[in-house]
Amino acid sequence: YEATPFDSVERSDSNPTFFTEIRTRLVKIVRSNYTGFFEAELDTGVYSFFVKEDSLFYANGGNSKYIRPAYVVQDSMTHIQIDITYKAAF
Repeated sequence: YEATPFDSVERSDSNPTFFTEIRTRLVKIVRSNYTGFFEAELDTGVYSFFVKEDSLFYANGGNSKYIRPAYVVQDSMTHIQIDITYKAAF
């Protein structure tokens, strides 16, 4: 998705890391392989990454402006790691 501010989503009642609606533009859908690896070619800019699980969108983390942002710089590779931790026990 385009960089998504916290006021551009509807949170799920069941878990604050799940969202029922995202009101920014969907840029690309990418599927990971069996190890979780994925890659996508994107224009320079800021994007928010969500994992679709059933009818909900999952994203853990963010900064003061955006949910789970990644900054894509021209002519370079951006590495992000998406940890799905909502079922984890620590």
